[in-house]
Amino acid sequence: GNHTLYEMLHLPLHSNVSLTAPEGVRPTHFKIYVDGVEQPPSELPLQVSAATGVEIYDVEEDYVFNDGTVNHVFGNVVPLFDEKGQPRGAVAAFVDITERKRAEEALAASEAELRAVFASMQDVVLVIDRQGRYLKIAPTNPALLVRPPEELLGKMLDEIFPPEQADSFIKAVEQVLDTQQTLQIEYQLLIGRELLWFETFISPMDAASTLWVARDVTERKKAEKDLRLHLTELEMLYESGLALGQLMNPTETAQKILDLIEEKLTWNYTTLRLYNPQDDTLELLAFHQPGLRNEEERRAAEKIFKAMVVRPGDGLTGWAFLHGQTIRSEDVTGDPRYANTSPSVRSGLYVPMIARKRKIGVIGIESEKFNDFSEADERLMTTLATQAAFALENAHLFAEIRQRVEELETLYLVSTALRAISKQDEMLAIVLDQALVSLHTNHGAIALWDEATGDLHIFTARGWFCDIEESSLKLGEDIFGKVFVDKETYISPDFSSDPLLGDSIRRQIPFGWGGACIPIYSAGQMLGVLVVAVPGEWEIAKDEIRQAKTLAEMTGTALHRMRLHEETVHRLEQLQALHAVDQAITSNFDLGPILDAVLHHTITQLRVDAAAVLLLQPELQTLEYIAGKGFLTGIIKTAKIRLDDGFVGQAMLEQRIIRLSNSIEAQKNREFGALWAGEGFNNCYGVPLISKGEVKGVLEVFHRVPFTPEPGWMDYLETLAKQTAIAIDNTQLFDGLQRANQELALAYDATIEGWSRALDLRDQETENHTQRVTRATEIVAEALGLSLAERVHMRRGALLHDIGKMGVPDNILLKPGPLDPAERAIIERHPQLAYEMLFPITYLHPALEIPYCHHEKWDGSGYPQGLKGEGIPLPARIFAIIDIWDALTSDRTYRKAWPKERTIEYIRGQSGSRFDPRVVDIFLGLLDEGRV
Repeated sequence: GNHTLYEMLHLPLHSNVSLTAPEGVRPTHFKIYVDGVEQPPSELPLQVSAATGVEIYDVEEDYVFNDGTVNHVFGNVVPLFDEKGQPRGAVAAFVDITERKRAEEALAASEAELRAVFASMQDVVLVIDRQGRYLKIAPTNPALLVRPPEELLGKMLDEIFPPEQADSFIKAVEQVLDTQQTLQIEYQLLIGRELLWFETFISPMDAASTLWVARDVTERKKAEKDLRLHLTELEMLYESGLALGQLMNPTETAQKILDLIEEKLTWNYTTLRLYNPQDDTLELLAFHQPGLRNEEERRAAEKIFKAMVVRPGDGLTGWAFLHGQTIRSEDVTGDPRYANTSPSVRSGLYVPMIARKRKIGVIGIESEKFNDFSEADERLMTTLATQAAFALENAHLFAEIRQRVEELETLYLVSTALRAISKQDEMLAIVLDQALVSLHTNHGAIALWDEATGDLHIFTARGWFCDIEESSLKLGEDIFGKVFVDKETYISPDFSSDPLLGDSIRRQIPFGWGGACIPIYSAGQMLGVLVVAVPGEWEIAKDEIRQAKTLAEMTGTALHRMRLHEETVHRLEQLQALHAVDQAITSNFDLGPILDAVLHHTITQLRVDAAAVLLLQPELQTLEYIAGKGFLTGIIKTAKIRLDDGFVGQAMLEQRIIRLSNSIEAQKNREFGALWAGEGFNNCYGVPLISKGEVKGVLEVFHRVPFTPEPGWMDYLETLAKQTAIAIDNTQLFDGLQRANQELALAYDATIEGWSRALDLRDQETENHTQRVTRATEIVAEALGLSLAERVHMRRGALLHDIGKMGVPDNILLKPGPLDPAERAIIERHPQLAYEMLFPITYLHPALEIPYCHHEKWDGSGYPQGLKGEGIPLPARIFAIIDIWDALTSDRTYRKAWPKERTIEYIRGQSGSRFDPRVVDIFLGLLDEGRV
């Protein structure tokens, strides 16, 4: 063989290549296969041709080497003949076709795969040219063709499809051929009776035709739609969860739910109602309705929605709530339960909102299309309704808590303010203002019951209530009087058309205003009415009414407390007034100041305009003015009324309170009639002043305006009258006692002066001595600052200074010469004798200091007690100087009087030993002035 053969067989050059060679020589590292069957060496084409002389063509053999490699060869074998024409050998020419074989095997495998792909392929494979003609149709999935293949081949697209769709297909073909790029398109085709979605890839095959591979993606589209819907649901639930978690107002929460439904699901006929268990109603919190152009149309639609469904069971909405079941109606027009809120509505979905097994409310969704809601919609709305139920319940609870907190804060502020206020007008203003704030209005009033007139009177007003002229309201008449009598809150949608309102008040109320009238009471006692007005289109919320009622209750409590406080304060003031009158009576015996105090407290405590006291003159049988207050004229001061003339005398004679409120009766007494007219009095009370069963006079009290006494008023008037009578009686008794005391004191002093004159008559040489020293003692005592009472007692002591000498025998007292020691001892006992004589007389106890101590000396050498310095009573120290002065300057039986200068020198020399130095200086000063 040639070099190529040796290389192909992996043999050295010139080695034996024959497999029929003897063992040891023939090659053993490969074998030859034909069609996968190992060939014996004798059956090899070369051997066969050499043996048979047959030409063998297109021989394919596989040389399989021991190392696993394979070479594929292709060739022809031609026999060789000898001269005889006998085969003697063969020549073979082989070509290595290994690479080609491998390529063919790969191609076969690829074709097998392609056949398998086509066999399993569900896509539609088409060839369409630029003009839109079907050129080829692969037999992949003929069921997805709009027509059988034989009806499509050679046909144009516009012959098969509607013009618009055919035109879009042809434009796609042109774009692919022009750009030579694959294009993806999606479209729907009606295959049989089913509308299918196709996803198609259009690729260029050559310059004039395109390959279409179309796949049925209907299920994928449905899945995508479901996924989108699910994502929408999740997105909606997520957004609603976020939004609803941030909202704590039920109305805002409801509105947000409907906004999300419209935004995410494009449903715009929606309502959301919340159940109110207090009155078993379904309250419309929010609604959506397309086509409303302004607020007026919205309010009109809202009114219809509210009227159509009021309670559970009303309409499909109420039925769904009542039974707790979702209703998905394909055609609401044929359902007798449907409440026709809009003529264009055709189908509906009504879902109850349930939280913790408790029905909260209901969501209603309606559409202008028949059967517009699917099971998926129902599932979504059920989930959303549950979420909304919890959100609304939380919002409702939060709103209630917040409302209660705000109410409590308001009540706390009002309560705090009320506790700090003691005036009724200020208190009513605070309560009314807060009630108006709570109901978001500026118009209202508080009317209170007037016990005196029996009517309601407007005490505090705001807004147009201030313009109401008639402030008095009759009980049982009008709305306000009816509320007061019935003790029930009354809500009026329009005051001006309310049949309960009287014409006189109706004319003063603006048109289109309604409101609430709330009774004010405390401890079961009606006190008045709180009235709050709002525009007629407003609906007062239940919590607003509740807060207004609470404020009315607080007003009642505050009024009751204030009135109790006022009554207590008034009672206390009355007690204080009585105490003040008592003090005036006990601390003063002057009738003028006492009556002034009585009349002052009479006017302030009984709240009268004027008061007067008329005193009885028994001798003349008349009542005469003695004191008065509050009168504008002086007519009362000349009053002198006979007991048998007029109602004042009648009060005294009958000993009872008499009331006069008739001007004709007042004119029966000319003087009293002039007083009545001149002062402008309207009524008067006359109270007899009786003490110890004896009438002392009359207390008169006057009013210039009509007056109805409160409980306790008459009792207090009588008490003041008794106090006045006691004051008059005490004063009269004191005057009598004072006159008796004065007479007795005069008698005492006359007796003392008689005693002093008797002493002077007994000792002729000391005649008038007592009067002189008494007068001088009074002058010095006044100079030393002693009081009048002290000087009175000093005068009596000076007059009686030598009363003890009445116990000294005449032979000693009147002895013309000096006394011996025994006699002097007797006469020096006269101070002790004076003490013993005067001490039993209590009246003269304060006057004993001079009779008993006037012989005591400053240095303690005096008698009878040997007192010293300031231990000697001051009156005695004063009198000692004056007594010596008068004795030395007067003649005695045993000597002549000393000259004045000698006496002064003597007294000055005795200062500090016998006499008090300070008193000596005062006495000598008065002596120099000539006052003694």
